[in-house]
Amino acid sequence: MPEGDPHDGRAELLVRISGIGGERAARAARQLLDAGAEALLCFGVGGALDPALHCGDIVLATEVLSSHEDAAAKDTRARARLQTAADWRQDLADRLGPLGRLHIGAVMTSEQLVDSALRKQQLFAHSGALAVDMESAAVGRVARERAVPFMALRVIADTAQDSLPPVLPAALGTGAAFPRGVRFWWSLLLAPSGWPALARLGRRYQRARAVLAQCGRAGVAWQPRAAAGLPS
Repeated sequence: MPEGDPHDGRAELLVRISGIGGERAARAARQLLDAGAEALLCFGVGGALDPALHCGDIVLATEVLSSHEDAAAKDTRARARLQTAADWRQDLADRLGPLGRLHIGAVMTSEQLVDSALRKQQLFAHSGALAVDMESAAVGRVARERAVPFMALRVIADTAQDSLPPVLPAALGTGAAFPRGVRFWWSLLLAPSGWPALARLGRRYQRARAVLAQCGRAGVAWQPRAAAGLPS
C-alpha cells in the first residue's frame, strides 16, 4: 500500500493488519487510502484450491473472484471478477520469481472459511482459481471505488488436500479477528483429537509467514511505470 514521490523512484509502504474477513479488510483499505496510499495490495496467507500447489508457494492474482453482490455492477460477471494491475503483477513476478515456486492466476474470496478438502475441490472445479482467501475481494472493491491500482498476493498455508481441524472453524466463526481467548482455548482442550492436525497447520502457517517475509524483503510496493524506468 505505497505512497511516495513518483519522480524519485522510491515508495513508502503503509501497512495495516486487518484481521480475518472482508469487513475488516475493507475498513483497513479505506484507512490506508485516507492516510495517503496510492495503491492497494492484499498480502497474506491463503489456502490452495489447485492440488498442484504446495505450502509456501506464492500466488499472484490476475483477478479476484467473488460472488459479492454489488449494485454498481451491470451484470453478474462484472460483480464476480476484480482485475488486478497487470504492470504491478509483472513487476512482482520479476522480483519474487527467484524466491521459489510462483504461480499466476485467479484467486477466489469466500465469505465463509473453506475448511474441507471436498469444498476446495468443488471450488476449484467450478472456478479454476488457484487459491482462496477471505479478504482480497473486499480490498479490490475499495480499490475500484477509489480508482487506484489493486494487487493480491497470497502464500499457501493449507493445501487443497488439507481439511482444517474442526476447532479452528468453530473459533473463527465467533467473529474474532484471530482465534484466541478463553473460548478458543477451552474448545481446544475439549478436542484433543484435533491437536495433531492443528499443530501441523501451525507449522505450515509459520512456513507461509516466512515466505511472506521473504516477499516483503524482495519488495512489493507499487511504482508507476515511468518511475520504475519502464515505458508507459
